[in-house]
Amino acid sequence: MSDIDIFHLFSKSSEFSKISVRKDEQAEVQKLIDTCPIPVKEPYNKTSGSNKISVLLQAFITGADLKGLALMTEMAYIHDSAQRILKALYEICVVKDFGTTSRRVHDVYQMVLRRQWSVLCPIRQLQGGLMKAVNGGSVDSQDMGGDNIANSGITLGKLRELDGVISNVEKSGTGFEWRKYRNPDQFEGEDKFAADYFNEDTTKAAILIKFMKMVPWLDVSYTTRPITSTQIVITVDITVDIDFYADLHAAMGGELIIQLEDPSTAPVAHSSATSSGVKLVQVGGGSNVEQSLLRRNILYYESADAMSLMRGSGTDPEDRPRLTLSIVAPIPSHSSGGRAHGNVPSHYFLHVSLASWVGCSVTLPIDIQSIFFPTPPPLLAVPADVADDAKSVAAVLARSGHGEGSSIAEEASSVFMYDQLSSMQAEVTPSLLENGANGSKWHNVFIGIPAGTGKTYCAELIALRLASENKAAAEGANNKMTMLYVTATASQAERRFDEWCAKFEATLGYSVVQLTGHSVADTATIESKKPLIIVCNAAKLQALVGMGSPALQCVKYVVADHMHLLGKAGEGSVYETVLSRIAPPVAATKPYLLNNGAHPRVVLLSYPVRYPQAFATWMKIPTAPSSYSPVHGNSFNYNVVALQRLQIGVEGIDIPGSRNRLGYAQASALKKLGSRPDKYGYDLSSTPPSDAESTNPRTIVFVQSAADAIG
Repeated sequence: MSDIDIFHLFSKSSEFSKISVRKDEQAEVQKLIDTCPIPVKEPYNKTSGSNKISVLLQAFITGADLKGLALMTEMAYIHDSAQRILKALYEICVVKDFGTTSRRVHDVYQMVLRRQWSVLCPIRQLQGGLMKAVNGGSVDSQDMGGDNIANSGITLGKLRELDGVISNVEKSGTGFEWRKYRNPDQFEGEDKFAADYFNEDTTKAAILIKFMKMVPWLDVSYTTRPITSTQIVITVDITVDIDFYADLHAAMGGELIIQLEDPSTAPVAHSSATSSGVKLVQVGGGSNVEQSLLRRNILYYESADAMSLMRGSGTDPEDRPRLTLSIVAPIPSHSSGGRAHGNVPSHYFLHVSLASWVGCSVTLPIDIQSIFFPTPPPLLAVPADVADDAKSVAAVLARSGHGEGSSIAEEASSVFMYDQLSSMQAEVTPSLLENGANGSKWHNVFIGIPAGTGKTYCAELIALRLASENKAAAEGANNKMTMLYVTATASQAERRFDEWCAKFEATLGYSVVQLTGHSVADTATIESKKPLIIVCNAAKLQALVGMGSPALQCVKYVVADHMHLLGKAGEGSVYETVLSRIAPPVAATKPYLLNNGAHPRVVLLSYPVRYPQAFATWMKIPTAPSSYSPVHGNSFNYNVVALQRLQIGVEGIDIPGSRNRLGYAQASALKKLGSRPDKYGYDLSSTPPSDAESTNPRTIVFVQSAADAIG
């Protein structure tokens, strides 16, 4: 919709159905129609009130003087309803997925709110608030921080002078290039500004610059990275540059709107509001509404309170508060990995604006075509089952060169609480016991195994291997080596420490220590006990790694568990940083932090992941067949069930009470499952059938806690 259509739509509101053109007003209305900035859509009708409503709203924005008490009264009535109606139209456009139209409606709403056309200098919107602040208005600025206008030396005389300065700038031949001079990165100084607009009168230039910095300037940057072949994550950083005055800006508002738009015809992907709770908007397929070339569909919409960003804005950009958002956006699927092609938009558009400020908006194009999407490899099928005697611990170790009489075989019965291995455990064992003899190189290993299928066995086998190598070392040599077991979470490290104290320390006499996060105490413990196993989470290891502690030189093997949590918010990001230091790629600069300056041997344990080649590339893990693993190389990524395409839908939910969003979403999902057992599985009120009895598709419901799952 154009501005003409928006004003016409506004004039058709039922609230104005009783307004008509009186005979004594016809000449005045005709004059307003001839001079209004936005043309009226309908031909002039002496009796219809539609044109009259449109021009009266424009007269209010312009601040025109009207003749006749009746016209002034009706203009006041129209103005009183305009903000509410335009705000409602804007929210309808957001819900209905009209991206470009929603922003145009919002622009009209801002012009009505500030009584200023968007083509005028944005400094004009400050004049009303400045006048109130200088006259000691009733704006409550307590606890807002920042200075006050009353203490800044601004007087009524300066405000009157400001109006003349703004008028001179707006009447210049080139117009006022607001974005050029307000942008801190492009501003060339007061002298250049004075030369361009004030004939080198720096006094007037200084006045305008002072008030220009009271209008917020949004500094928006973003980064993009692919998640899957059909999804990207856009990380948006937003800061505000402003000279903040509490008694002025607190009354003008600071709602921030972030909107991601798609120029294609895709439906809404996400819509939420963070300033007053969270709201999910029900979305569906394509719309029958006629698509225009300028329409952009909303992929993401969010509003937040930017007052804290404005209040904390300082002179140094590095010290300003920063709002960071992570937006997951869908990409129309294409045939393969690599760069996007086919039915994929070339760009998305990120639009960030302050809701109540004219001229405070930023629109950035996001290049989609340049993003390189990974190609997901197929997950490995579970190895074919073999006879039980071939999967026994003794038989598997014997095939790997550690038969009866070897140190590993003798101690395995004390560590492994089972006699039979799974087919996956049996297949990865040769790669874990690869000895690198005869000049061959010991390779790193990645193992992605579903939960409960024997991932811990791999770490325990490496510990037994290290114990055997330490025994084979020269008698009396003070070079006993250590295995470092590191994971993402403290709770997992605590459980593993308790388990291995019982298995390795109490039964076999090997020392097992857990790091505390205190570098001095941890260094002393490692040097005094010379443990076989060091257990820690990434956060507890960070201190030793940061100082380059020589106590870590004894670490020969690194077992990194729960690699699927790498890079996640919180401890996952620390995990990635620490692992990059203790187990860098082979090409990294020597000497290394571990293993007496040599490269440590790394085993990565994880649940099955979508892109295991990322780990293989990072840690130089061979994926080509080898003598130890003639099928997969040293990268194993298993799947225990057949791959099925997930059916994903978005449902609207109500959040009437104090329970969080996930709780209400969980209740809504369970209710839907119970209502359609034929489609989503089995009836929740009946006894669950076994896998053999069930013919319905499987359904996964994520709940908040184990208590919810049991309940």
